[in-house]
Amino acid sequence: MGIIVADTLDVQYGFTTSNCYVNVVKVEIMKQLHTSIPEKYTILGSCRYFVNEEQRLSNDGTYFRETQIGIHTNDLDNVYEQVYTKLKSQFENYTDCI
Repeated sequence: MGIIVADTLDVQYGFTTSNCYVNVVKVEIMKQLHTSIPEKYTILGSCRYFVNEEQRLSNDGTYFRETQIGIHTNDLDNVYEQVYTKLKSQFENYTDCI
């Protein structure tokens, strides 16, 4: 499960790409210990960016970017969906790839 991003993204060394494949590779849930934060949990999602879906499916381990998405929440239902929703909000043009 991932998304295909039609937006043009900078890869590195001045190169750009569009129609890259982005997926969530790991989700961590941490309980908040700070009483100043009203939400009980922080969800961290690690996302990897591949040049295209074929590169992701090749399982050669090559990706051009890894980012983290953080969400403060009291809701632990569908944590992957919460991470994907926040991931999608970063792009104007994308397609779900299930």
